[in-house]
Amino acid sequence: AIIPIEAGMAIVLWIGIIITAQAFQTVKKEHAPAVAIGLFPAIGAFGVLILTQTLGAASIASGDMNLGADVLANKNAFELSGIHLDGLLALSQGFMITSILWSAASVMLIDRQLKKAAYWMGAGAVLSFFGFIHGGTLSPAGGTYSIGFAAGTDFAIGYLLCALFFLFASKLKTR
Repeated sequence: AIIPIEAGMAIVLWIGIIITAQAFQTVKKEHAPAVAIGLFPAIGAFGVLILTQTLGAASIASGDMNLGADVLANKNAFELSGIHLDGLLALSQGFMITSILWSAASVMLIDRQLKKAAYWMGAGAVLSFFGFIHGGTLSPAGGTYSIGFAAGTDFAIGYLLCALFFLFASKLKTR
């Protein structure tokens, strides 16, 4: 028997709801914000998926197969409508790894383990420097990674500054 896609999607959605609920129920109550922070990159990836699917549908409906590329080329239109396209793309690239990094660092901050939070941010600096997270471009077909040496220098600097701030704050905490 073939399962209709609607039934399959309902099952997948239900599983996602259960997993999300369990994520909040099984952690210490004070760590719930870290779970929520870990959801942000996945929500960004979902936004990119919906955007690219919509652009594809619009291209097909209009008969203009360049429509999606033309729309993506006009970043000003996105900004005027309240969407920061570059930020959404950066958030989505490597979202599973980013979710882990941000959640782990958040837990360390909540538990006031600032040095450990700095280590997680250091890992983020390395991963973004090489483009495993936050690096890439967006086309109507979806996001593509730009993995390589110094592929994500700007994000690496941001993570490094966070790590240094947490290390500095840890020194103040011990005094």
